[in-house]
Amino acid sequence: MSEQQLNTQKELIKILKETWQHYPELRLTQLIINAITPQGPCPKVFYTTDEQLVERLKLLSEYMLIKEKTDTSTDSIEDILTLHREIINYLGSSAAADVWLYTILPMLENLRPIDCISTSQGRAHIRHILNQMRREKP
Repeated sequence: MSEQQLNTQKELIKILKETWQHYPELRLTQLIINAITPQGPCPKVFYTTDEQLVERLKLLSEYMLIKEKTDTSTDSIEDILTLHREIINYLGSSAAADVWLYTILPMLENLRPIDCISTSQGRAHIRHILNQMRREKP
């Protein structure tokens, strides 16, 4: 990141904090929409709660960390097979893994894991979801 980008980010955070103090009743997404004043409505952004935004940003951050750690030299077929074994181990059977792979998941923007498994980014996202499921499992 360049020095200019870093300075711009610092300024953005500072002005965001100052502006939000003047409009504490607004959610962050509402504040941004009001500042940008887009040509048309943006209900998906405007009605996103701060809690939802925090969760999405956490997911994005974790996803990027996983993506950075993904070994790009690994043969993709081998990586797919490894991921499949991870899913089987977590779910307990090959049949359960196959059902899950073909299930539409909101965390994958309403895609199925099988739709994302062919790219390294998709596999990283699936691994992130598996890790989240492991953490939430009682």
